[in-house]
Amino acid sequence: MNSFWWDFLIALKYGVTKAGAKKMNNGKAFNLFLLDGEVTGRIKCTLPSWSGLAYKIPRTYLDACKDRAHLK
Repeated sequence: MNSFWWDFLIALKYGVTKAGAKKMNNGKAFNLFLLDGEVTGRIKCTLPSWSGLAYKIPRTYLDACKDRAHLK
């Protein structure tokens, strides 16, 4: 996993940025589902209180997304 994702996860967990200057008021729980079973592959992110979805898809996996109807 690249440093962006680690910084993102740390900021969500502890409520601080890398510099430690900004603090979040409320923590958020979210679910990361590894679609390919590996952190370098496709990732689906959901928030329990939100109806939307977020996907992290590397360019090398774009052809693999053809098997998912909701990503076409």
